[in-house]
Amino acid sequence: MLVQYNNVPNDVLDRLRAIVARYNTQVVLAPYPAMPHPVALTAWTCLGAFDEFDERRIIRFIGAYRGIDHHPVGGEG
Repeated sequence: MLVQYNNVPNDVLDRLRAIVARYNTQVVLAPYPAMPHPVALTAWTCLGAFDEFDERRIIRFIGAYRGIDHHPVGGEG
């Protein structure tokens, strides 16, 4: 899953880095300069985008989608 950011202040970027560092796998922090929102969370077909930093929302999203296998059984789809 991805935690992406665009044009956020340094303190917000530091907070995003700290959140992502809590997870040893399956969570990646990356810039997305063309994104219309400052922060977005993506996991397969799920998207959470918002205009203000919300640590609880980020943690909930990661908890809900991190590590879930979104591949159908048998590789179909």
